[in-house]
Amino acid sequence: MKASLLKNLSEIIPVIHYSTKENIITISHLNLIFVVYFLKQHIGCQCRLLSCISGVDLISSQYRFGVVYDFLSLLFNSRIRVKVFVNEITPVDSIITVFKNCD
Repeated sequence: MKASLLKNLSEIIPVIHYSTKENIITISHLNLIFVVYFLKQHIGCQCRLLSCISGVDLISSQYRFGVVYDFLSLLFNSRIRVKVFVNEITPVDSIITVFKNCD
């Protein structure tokens, strides 16, 4: 994914932080479904393949748990990583409505 597209995406979707060096965006857990749907359907992204979901435990951090999603656009031959961080009591919505393979 081009750095200019990632920068433009950060103006469209609610991004907390983005890194153009590795195509990583950090978002709020409240916007997860919207962002994932946007990345899949937007004509400039077309990230139609969810390749990995990972969990991270940052024991000494304010937001202890992280969920990391890796997406691939076969059309553009590009990858993007989406990160969501939450505390111990905040749930993360399932993205199964957008990507059936995460079930």
